[in-house]
Amino acid sequence: MNDNNTDHDNDSRINKTEQRGLARKQQKSESRSRRAALLLDKNIEEKVRQDAFEKQQSEMVYELKSLQDRLEAQETRIQALEDAAQ
Repeated sequence: MNDNNTDHDNDSRINKTEQRGLARKQQKSESRSRRAALLLDKNIEEKVRQDAFEKQQSEMVYELKSLQDRLEAQETRIQALEDAAQ
């Protein structure tokens, strides 16, 4: 009977060890999933920032071109006035 109890104790210890191992694997898996989700969120946020930056940059380039065109038109008018005054 004593051998039976020893076998049961060994089985119980092995079972508890296996349970702890499975629980640890589950924790690692959940941790990896959380890290992956955080990385994905970070990548999405960076993409949104990059898109906003590119849009702002495009708007600034358009505005600069518009200002250059207006300046060129003013220079042409000034030159025409100076030519007419001579």
